[in-house]
Amino acid sequence: MNNVAQQLDQFQQFALTRLQSSRVELSIDELYDEWRRENPDPQDLERDARAIAASLRDFDQGNQGRPVEDFVREFKSTSRPE
Repeated sequence: MNNVAQQLDQFQQFALTRLQSSRVELSIDELYDEWRRENPDPQDLERDARAIAASLRDFDQGNQGRPVEDFVREFKSTSRPE
């Protein structure tokens, strides 16, 4: 069985079990989000670990990024609805 088929099978089993044990009605999106939190993609974890390591190296070399105030000001000025 290929990886995608295995993941679908695992998700189906998780969803059925979760639906049977839940007192509230859950949407498929909620079930998938919960399953994904409990079963993260190994490639995503590896990518995140590399990004954190790179950030720590930058910090150790004196690169502390930019002040949060600058980011917030720029974010607010570029994210206003039109």
